[in-house]
Amino acid sequence: MSKQLAAQVPAEPVVLGKMGSSYGIRGWLRVFSSTEDAESIFDYQPWFIQKAGQWQQVQLESWKHHNQDLIIK
Repeated sequence: MSKQLAAQVPAEPVVLGKMGSSYGIRGWLRVFSSTEDAESIFDYQPWFIQKAGQWQQVQLESWKHHNQDLIIK
C-alpha cells in the first residue's frame, strides 16, 4: 500500500475482507477477501482500513497471487 490519502470516510463502510500477515521484505501483505470471487475485492475502490479506531484511505500499488493467497502492496 503506497499512499494514505485524505478522503471522507463512508458513513456505513462495508467490510470486504481483512489484512493478514506480511509477506517478504518488500512491503507485501496478505489479504483475505470475503467476496464471492476473491479477485473481485479489487473492483471496490477506494479501500479504507481501520487503525487504532480511525478509518484511513489507502491506495494499492499492486496485487498478485501467491500460491492460494492474494498479496497486496
